[in-house]
Amino acid sequence: MVCHDTDECAERWPPEENSTIVDADTHISPTPQGGNSVTIEELLRRMDRAGVDKALTWLQPPYLRDETETGNAYVHWAMRDHPDRIQGISR
Repeated sequence: MVCHDTDECAERWPPEENSTIVDADTHISPTPQGGNSVTIEELLRRMDRAGVDKALTWLQPPYLRDETETGNAYVHWAMRDHPDRIQGISR
């Protein structure tokens, strides 16, 4: 199911049986950044609560040059540790 706004999603909820729910824009960070950082463990808890099966995940903004490599490595480790749930992209 692909929805572009809340009303459209509400009309099509619940999804068909045997469908996969994917959150296509999630961010994770290994370190606190601006008070709103989410670790992979927290992301997985939130996904479980929301009934999300898989997530397209990348590092949390802002994309500071000195932290990009660490953030991308964290996304890589999350993909490696949770291949059935996390698909990563990098900056």
